[in-house]
Amino acid sequence: MPWISVAQLRPASLEDYGLLAALRAYALRFERRTGIRVAVIGAEDAPEIDPRVETALFQIARDALDNVSRRARAQSAVIELDVAGGTLAMSIRDDGCGFDVQAARQPNAWGILLMRERAAAIGARLRVASQPGRGTEVSIRVRA
Repeated sequence: MPWISVAQLRPASLEDYGLLAALRAYALRFERRTGIRVAVIGAEDAPEIDPRVETALFQIARDALDNVSRRARAQSAVIELDVAGGTLAMSIRDDGCGFDVQAARQPNAWGILLMRERAAAIGARLRVASQPGRGTEVSIRVRA
C-alpha cells in the first residue's frame, strides 16, 4: 500500500483554492502517474463548502480514482461537481471494465467500505453503480 502523507489527506490546494481546484490539481498528478485521462467538471462560482465536507469529498474522489487505476483497466474518468438547491452532488465515472456490485459487498471490499464510511461521516450516502463491461460510477449527495 502506498504511503499517504498528511498533505494528501487535506492538500494545501483544497485549503487555498477550494474543492474544484484541488480535484483538478490531483487529477493532473493522477494522469501523469497513471496515463488515465481525468476530466474535472464543475462551476467555478460554487458556494463555499464546509471544510469537513470538502475534505471527505476530496478523499472519496481520490479513493475512487485509486480504484480506477488498480482495477478498472480504464482509459479515462470524469469527476463532476454540481451544487443546486443546497445540495452538492459529486460523481466519479470511468470507462473501465466494471464489476458486479453485489460481489463487491464482501467484507474484503475495503475501497468501497472506506468511501462509504467517509460519506457517512458527513451525513451523506454513497452509491456505486457498475456492471461488468460497462464502467463504474461512484456518486454522493450531501447538503452544501
